[in-house]
Amino acid sequence: MSLKRKYLTVFLILAAFALIGSPPQAASAEDKPKVVFVLIDNITWDDITKANDPFINALVQNNPAALLNNRTYGRPSRPRAAISVGSGVRANALPGSVNGYNATEAFDGVKAGDVLFVRTGKRAKPGNIVELGLPAIIADNSYIHQEMVPGAMGQLLNDNGFKAAVLGNSDTSFESDRESDNREIVSLAMNSSGIVDYGDVGKTVLVQDPTVPYGIRANDTVYLKRLQELLGVADFIAIDFGDTTRADLYSTYVLEARAERLRIAALKRASAFLEQAMEVAGDDTIFIIASLSPPGASAAPISGDEEQLTPVIISGPGFESGSLTSAATRRAGIINNTDITMTILDIFGVTPHYTMVGSKVTVTPKKMSVERMNAFNASAVGIKSARRIAVLTFIYLQIALYVVAALLLLYVRKANKRYIGFMKTLILTSMGFPLFTFFASKVQFLAVNGVLLTISALAVSLSLAVVLAALKVNKLFPLAVIGCATMFTILADVVLGANLQLNTIFGYDPIRGSRFFGIGNEAFSILLASALLTVGLMLERWKRGVALAAGAVVALTVLVVDGFPAYGADVGGIIAIIAAFTAMGLHVQEIKLNYKTILPAGALIGLALFAFVAYDFMDGSSTHMGRTIELIAGGGISGILTIASRKLATNFMVLRYSTWSYFLLIIMVLTVALSYRPVGLLKKLFARHKGLTASVTGAVVGSTVGFAVNDSGILIPAIIMSYIFPSIAYLMLWERYDMNKQEL
Repeated sequence: MSLKRKYLTVFLILAAFALIGSPPQAASAEDKPKVVFVLIDNITWDDITKANDPFINALVQNNPAALLNNRTYGRPSRPRAAISVGSGVRANALPGSVNGYNATEAFDGVKAGDVLFVRTGKRAKPGNIVELGLPAIIADNSYIHQEMVPGAMGQLLNDNGFKAAVLGNSDTSFESDRESDNREIVSLAMNSSGIVDYGDVGKTVLVQDPTVPYGIRANDTVYLKRLQELLGVADFIAIDFGDTTRADLYSTYVLEARAERLRIAALKRASAFLEQAMEVAGDDTIFIIASLSPPGASAAPISGDEEQLTPVIISGPGFESGSLTSAATRRAGIINNTDITMTILDIFGVTPHYTMVGSKVTVTPKKMSVERMNAFNASAVGIKSARRIAVLTFIYLQIALYVVAALLLLYVRKANKRYIGFMKTLILTSMGFPLFTFFASKVQFLAVNGVLLTISALAVSLSLAVVLAALKVNKLFPLAVIGCATMFTILADVVLGANLQLNTIFGYDPIRGSRFFGIGNEAFSILLASALLTVGLMLERWKRGVALAAGAVVALTVLVVDGFPAYGADVGGIIAIIAAFTAMGLHVQEIKLNYKTILPAGALIGLALFAFVAYDFMDGSSTHMGRTIELIAGGGISGILTIASRKLATNFMVLRYSTWSYFLLIIMVLTVALSYRPVGLLKKLFARHKGLTASVTGAVVGSTVGFAVNDSGILIPAIIMSYIFPSIAYLMLWERYDMNKQEL
């Protein structure tokens, strides 16, 4: 064989291997997925129930649906909601910051595309849609202590070869002015330059109709025609069918009953459009239908009592009947608004930006009916309003309890069993109240009424306190019952799925909260306080060796349940628990706190964090523990500083404005006073009750560390001390009583 033939043969063989081993070619335009996001805004599941529309009913029955947590930076508004989905982060937006227009539309007498160039230096093509408020949006989010990129989702789609489009608006006038132009949908689909590839958000999609709010409504014919055109050029299409928003905005001008009829009529028109849009798009298109904002939301943030969960439905390939969920919520029938972002990117096979906080949506077979979702939303709204009533009741009860105890100790020289029995009942009532709120909130008629819920929990707690106070047993026994019952209830609940944690007073809030699984900061504080108290009482009553072994088991159990990603998934709790029980153990062993003892505790904290985070990544559960590591890995030093600054800012805000701050201050002042008068009483108490003294040491350290590493700030030490301080006051009264008997 000649040399040329040898080379030719080798070349052909290599070429054959290359063809065999080459990666598959990119999908053709026809193979690309199509996603249509339809915004039917300012409605609730209650509206869907009242509308009783056949098409929507069938859509919910045959496709997965959920309650949508529409939380943004602060209370929701329509601009904040749209920007949050577009960036994948809970975003901020001041009223007037968003201004979406067709590039060829006039804005202050100049083409909107030219205005964008003046403001940003970015050139828009004639067919583009532009967001002129991009500089304002960036400014609005520059001080919120988190990394976010406006238009991150649209930019990622563009970077991966996908085109985006927007269609429709919620304008309230045919006249072009910033007050009546509601085109927040542009900020949802735009890229980081404030540009959307295709679409139409102008007045041409509207039609005059004197029978509807503002005399204008969506022109179905134009919408469907534009949609058909956009399906030929765009991969992701965001549609704002603005009639429900216009009906909601108009509700302030009409009678309440009339406002409801107008809103239901608008929802039925949206349903008719949606049915035709799905026919136009075909069965291969994935539709995401959502209300990103609750009724009452406009350009300005809504008031606190207007916040509630809203509907979301997904229809298309890969989304069978059931309920929507995500790794961010781990709850059947509940997802976050930022989960929509991650779902859209996942459908297109695009890797999210490291700053994005959601998780892709999945479907669980557990189906929630419309009635069940509506009832859950009603409970969530009720609990949100009840929270303040119940928490203030708890705080005032604690303050009254400690003030009365202080007065008895300072001014009543001869304490008797009547005073002690009275104080014992108050103490046990206050300590049992948080536990019983977890159960009371699961009763529907109590959940929707904050006053009834608070009274019911108080009544049950008081009843138990009376029974325990009447028992002729050791004076520490009632404290042990409440402490153990609280600790074991929370541990069992977290292991079994934390159903008591969701939608309750001292658990997490499905409307305002960012956590839906595991253990929240309030429940963590109650758990740590009750665990420290339980171990301290063990040391009081059991043999030293047995008590230390049992205490170690309790500490380890609390650590695993609180920190394990499949259970509590609480990063800050891991650090605080190890610190608290380490300090308690050192106190019991009479070992001084110095660098030689701090270093092993720090190493233990690091080891526990590493083990839990490693499990989190291997399991793929994507808890906030894993998200924190991803943010640090993606942002480096910037990511660490972002987390630190956010926690500091949140802690400072809670410290300034929370009632817990005043509560803790009052309790600490009274404690300092009681340490001096009656003279020597507190010192004798600590000398006699060394187990409880160790609990106090652990509580002080755990409170301090918990305050430093958690977002809830002063709330954590306040709740922990609300269990420890009353116990001290109670035992001080007993100490005074014992002193009186010795004097006699």
